[in-house]
Amino acid sequence: MEIIGEIKKIDIRTIIESETKKKFNARNTLSECPFCRSGSGKNRTSAFNVNVKDNYFKCFSCDTKGSAIDFILHLNSGWNDKKAIKYLANNYLTDMSNQLVKPILNQFEKTVYAIKCNNIQKATNYLEQRHINTTVLPKHAYYYDSLQHAVIFFDSDEKLINKRLIEHENRNPKALNKGQLNESIYSALFKPDLDALYIHEGVINALSMPEYSSIALFSTENKVRNTNVLQRYVTGKHVVVAFDNDNAGNKCFDYYKAFLLSNRFNIKSVRKLVLPGKKDANDLLCSGELDKFLKDKNNYELIWEDILSKPINGNSENKTQDNEEYFFYKENRCYYAKETIKGKPIVKKLSNFLMEIIYHLTDGTKDSRRIIKFQRNTGEIVVMELFSSELNLEKFKKIIRSISGKGLSFFGFTAQLEYILAFLQDHEQRAEAITQLGYQKEFKIYSYADAIITSDNQLLFPDKLGIVNCGNHNYYLAPFSYTNIRNESYNGQRKFTYKEGTLNFKEWSDLIYKAYGINGAIGIAFLTLALFRDYILSLTGFFPFLFLFGDQGAGKSNYINFFLHLFGEPNNGISLLNSTDKGFSRSLTQRKNALYYLKEYTNAIDKKTVDVFNYPKKAIMRSN
Repeated sequence: MEIIGEIKKIDIRTIIESETKKKFNARNTLSECPFCRSGSGKNRTSAFNVNVKDNYFKCFSCDTKGSAIDFILHLNSGWNDKKAIKYLANNYLTDMSNQLVKPILNQFEKTVYAIKCNNIQKATNYLEQRHINTTVLPKHAYYYDSLQHAVIFFDSDEKLINKRLIEHENRNPKALNKGQLNESIYSALFKPDLDALYIHEGVINALSMPEYSSIALFSTENKVRNTNVLQRYVTGKHVVVAFDNDNAGNKCFDYYKAFLLSNRFNIKSVRKLVLPGKKDANDLLCSGELDKFLKDKNNYELIWEDILSKPINGNSENKTQDNEEYFFYKENRCYYAKETIKGKPIVKKLSNFLMEIIYHLTDGTKDSRRIIKFQRNTGEIVVMELFSSELNLEKFKKIIRSISGKGLSFFGFTAQLEYILAFLQDHEQRAEAITQLGYQKEFKIYSYADAIITSDNQLLFPDKLGIVNCGNHNYYLAPFSYTNIRNESYNGQRKFTYKEGTLNFKEWSDLIYKAYGINGAIGIAFLTLALFRDYILSLTGFFPFLFLFGDQGAGKSNYINFFLHLFGEPNNGISLLNSTDKGFSRSLTQRKNALYYLKEYTNAIDKKTVDVFNYPKKAIMRSN
């Protein structure tokens, strides 16, 4: 307890500056939040500061807050209080660290301790034989196991012992793992100040590139599912996935590509380092080709780039040619047009901004939407959705002038705007707008608010713009788009999310039946029907309702919540007595093949609301 008291006395600014390598200003505000990155980018203010009096930090953007111990815990996912306290004591209370009570070690921890006590010279010799410059590697990057004659690598939480056997027979594996493989990261080569991060499948490859920032997965079998494990490494980075170019490496790449492209990570770009067949980074190092290979841009395949922060190309390569072909050209981040009037060339400035149509969101209507990025000539960027009907001159001018703080203006005529839009539309990408959650028969996918499951059982998440890239097709999930983040009309759909569970259907249904008996079986059968509601309707022309009866406190609400949990966070249901027919209908059209909870059905319900039932669009669970 004395140690904790002493830690709480340390100026928390000293700890945070030391851990993040960033400085506080005179107002005790850090230049950038290490967790949500507020403060990064142009003209943005950090929301991360400290209360000097109480020695307490808080980010008002992501609401991360607490003491020095809390800061270390947030910075190192997977650490417990004991590990954080020990770290702070060893690094900031060196004169008191010996007062820490030594814990009783289990067998695994004893093995780790024993390995750390070994002389590492034989491991150093092995690594140098593989042309790895051990003199520039950080301390504790590797160890030596004298019993198995192996180079040892620990993950960041010391829950995995990764052994690289120095001598092995061909029939035996050259690497072995003991402990927790999944969710484990090798991070000794991670450099937080560098903008790019390489992700390797093996530690030897990370050690082969000591001047770069790298992490390693130890094996293609390592499946990181907890976003917090990768969050601190990939946030704000240009990520390069550098797996072996073989079946196992490519399969592993597909998994991490989908994982990284989910909207759960704030990253700048994802690229694939396309290694030669049957060669990895260490093979290239040994042959003297690695440095040249890494610097060749042709060896990198761009998978995804954060379009929100990428600048629009501000100048035409050939202004005269563009003006003759498209009737406008770009210069100094503005649109211009050159005309000849009475034999004299006249240059007219058309705007103080450039724009780019990122996606055309096709939805089967004439008034479809487009995601458009605007960049003012001073550099500020804004992204918004516009309907096709808003792209006429009069409405367009009003919209761009209403963008708070950007000061965008278009000075040209209708024809000149149409020339620019026609050019942009010729180069736009298309994305199918998913307007209703559930199974999409036309595309053979199942859509959640924040994910899509493909016909071959791939789970794909949307990027910041709500776009899911699925082979040759793009799909748009509006509730999780950056442009709709403050649109409250999507709040209901945002609750409908994919969450990986620990139960399969059999185990879940057994529990429901044990809890509710025959009533549980009826609920399971009704749920199964609801999943195929559209198909049943096409065959029969109707769909049944499930009525729940019982005294207050009989368990109806708990029963309902068990089933509603499968379709998002349960709510208080839709009150038929207090809902308008329009609001009721709007709620029902947001998703299909799902359950809704409608409560308090009585004869006093408005006739217009009752009429909605005459055209059954949804599987509905009702409670009396």
